[in-house]
Amino acid sequence: MSIENPLWGAPRIHGELLKLGFEVAQSSVAKYIVKRRVPPSQGWRTFLRNHAPDIAAMDLFVVPTIGFDLLYALVIVRLDRRDLVWINVTTNPTAEWVARQITEAFPWDMAPGYMIRDRDRVYGTVVTRRLRAMGIRDKPIAPASPWQNGFAERLIGSIRRECLDHIIVLGEVHLRRILKSYARYYNETRTHLALDKDAPLSRHREEGRAHSLPPDPRRIAPRICSDLIFDRHRSAVVELFLGDMGSMQRELRPSTQREDQLTMETKLEQIAVKAVNQLPKSVVREIRTPRSVGAGGGRPPPATRWARRNPRPYRDH
Repeated sequence: MSIENPLWGAPRIHGELLKLGFEVAQSSVAKYIVKRRVPPSQGWRTFLRNHAPDIAAMDLFVVPTIGFDLLYALVIVRLDRRDLVWINVTTNPTAEWVARQITEAFPWDMAPGYMIRDRDRVYGTVVTRRLRAMGIRDKPIAPASPWQNGFAERLIGSIRRECLDHIIVLGEVHLRRILKSYARYYNETRTHLALDKDAPLSRHREEGRAHSLPPDPRRIAPRICSDLIFDRHRSAVVELFLGDMGSMQRELRPSTQREDQLTMETKLEQIAVKAVNQLPKSVVREIRTPRSVGAGGGRPPPATRWARRNPRPYRDH
């Protein structure tokens, strides 16, 4: 009881115990309650959790285009469910434009109680008057303290890492379409650790269903390592390899004897030779080139090791 209620003292706990039918002295309760070095007070995490439904944050970030122009994107996020309320793009951010975006982001009675923002000069008197008219208390962060607006900064980092770092922006319309699509993914699909691995707009969890994929050799993963064979060449080789493996397994009986193991190794080597012979010279040259596997290096795959140990001419298709 003392651990679960840090604000309760010995008299309060003693009274609760008496109501529950436990006859115990208050001095005994004071002796065994949890001793704390500092007086119990509300921490920052508790304060933020209690007030998160009424807090929103906004920030601007810059996106370069293929023509070396600069586009400015505004994001507004609620702290309670981390939902991305509003995102829009402009080439010339002004105080009037930002004020209009705030109005469109919170129609009717959906406005939060507080708005966290940085001290950018784009947030002029027009923005502060608009916030005051909507009943939102303006809370600018301290100078040179972006960590105080951590929710918006983290959201911008996710947008860059998961979306903008993988594309080339062509223009304002292109960027707006991409960010709108990412906002739908962020709110409806992407899970968050702070939300117990749920999406901002809670997703329905399917119970009692077993998901499995059929063993399809044509289901090939995207190319990640440069030593992997990909596309139509790898699909043909995989189908050939799996077909020969099935026939070999039908011929061999399951046994632990040494002769059967040697026979299987010999046939595996023959299948590998046959599979490599199906590749064009360009692919064979690529897998025989010494390269490190992945970002941290490591041992190359078996097909690469075999091609390096057995240099021989291969016919091209």
